[in-house]
Formats: sequence, C-alpha cells, structure tokens
Amino acid sequence: MTGKFKKRKALSAIQKHDSAALSWFIATNECRRTPWDVFFENKDKCVLGIDVADGARCCDNCQPAQFPVPNVIFEIPNVYKPKRAPKPTDAQKMAVTAALKAWRMGIIRRDYPGQRTITARSILDDDVLGAIVSRARSVIEPRIFETVIPWYWAAGREGEYGCEVVNVVKQAVAQFPDPEDIVREEQRQERAYRKLRSMVVKDRKSTHKRLQPLFLECIAAIEALEDKDGNRVCGLFMRRPSSRVRLDLQGQLMADVQPEIPGLL
Repeated sequence: MTGKFKKRKALSAIQKHDSAALSWFIATNECRRTPWDVFFENKDKCVLGIDVADGARCCDNCQPAQFPVPNVIFEIPNVYKPKRAPKPTDAQKMAVTAALKAWRMGIIRRDYPGQRTITARSILDDDVLGAIVSRARSVIEPRIFETVIPWYWAAGREGEYGCEVVNVVKQAVAQFPDPEDIVREEQRQERAYRKLRSMVVKDRKSTHKRLQPLFLECIAAIEALEDKDGNRVCGLFMRRPSSRVRLDLQGQLMADVQPEIPGLL
C-alpha cells in the first residue's frame, strides 16, 4: 500500500493513566469497584460512615442477574433512492428553470398575497432550484425532496408544494424529449415486437392442439341442436341442395336486392 498516514500524537502521562484505568474498568472480570477505587484513590479519602442499604446493587460482575443486558435493535430507515436517469438536455434545463420560476411567483400571488415578508425565493431558493434542474429527469416523486434534494417547503400545504413542483418539472421535461430516448424507446418496442412474434410462431401448433378439443365440443353441440319437432337443425346443411333449388334461391335473392342497387330502378 502506498500513501501517507498521519502519525498519532503521543499521549501525555495523564491521558495514558486515564486510558489504562478505563480499559481496566471495562475488561475486568472482578468487581468493577476495584478499578474505580484505585483510579479515584478512595482508600485515602475520608469515609462518611454511611451504611450500605440492604439489597443495594454492586456491579454486573458481582450480581449479573441484577444487571440484565438490554436487547438493542437497529432499524435502517427507508431512504428513498431515485432511479438512475440521464442528464437533462440544455433545452430541458432552460424549460425547467423558467417553469419553476413562474411557479414560485404564482405561489406568492396565490397563497401569500398582500405581503412582502415571504418572497418567491423564500419558497424555492435558487440553490434548490439549481439542484432540481440538474436532476430534472430524476424528479418523479415528492420523496426526492426528503434526502436527495432537501427542500423544507416541499411539505408546505400538506405536501402540495412538493407534488406541484414534480408535475411542473415533468411537464417541462416532456416538452423537449431527448432524441436518444426516442431511439431507445423505438428499439425497445422493436425488441418486444420481435419477441412476441417469435412466441406466436413457436406456440402456434401447440395452441392449435390445445384448442382443438374445444372446437370439437362446439361442433358436437351445434350438431345436437333440434327443432320443436325433434329434427336436427343441422340436417339442412348436411346435404347439398339441387341445382334447381339453388337457382330458385339465387333468383329470389336477386329480386330482393335489385331495387336497392343504384341505376337498376
């Protein structure tokens, strides 16, 4: 390993004495009053003559049952991490900047009219505005203002300000789509179409086999239909009619349709 390391400063005599006493107090398996008395030189001090009360505790080494070890639980907070997104284009930055400045001016006119104490920059200062612009394509949820882009006023009016800013940023970014995003989206759709097409071609035969029993059941149900006299309805279609019957039907159909054809009246 290479690199320079800072040397620790030498401890003074008092610091060495204190460190040794603390280590003894922590690591000892005997009564902890022993290093305590040695460190504070209690033997040389005047005894007040106060009797120790019955049942008084000594230390965790002498009476471990009197000093239960607490169960400490660490909970990791659910920290919001935005999804990785490309950097905004120059056109998107300009659009988001203009939209946010217009929004903060509108907030003053809408929520704080007739006063000069709260200004537009008080609601959304330039530093926060710049941070939002630099991460414009990552601003998709109000939770980003909790840790990633700290903004106190995001919780204003019960969280309405945070939601409004997110919508403003989304609309401004959508006005100037990134050409690279358009190309990536077209490529993604093309890949999805090819995958779907290959699945359809691959499963065509198996799908037909799975549906064939259903088709046969439908045909059997149609063939089993009967009229009120008990005759099978499909019997009319089981035999081809004679040419005379076909000509009669054709003439009747032409007679019914002919008046509706323009130019034949």
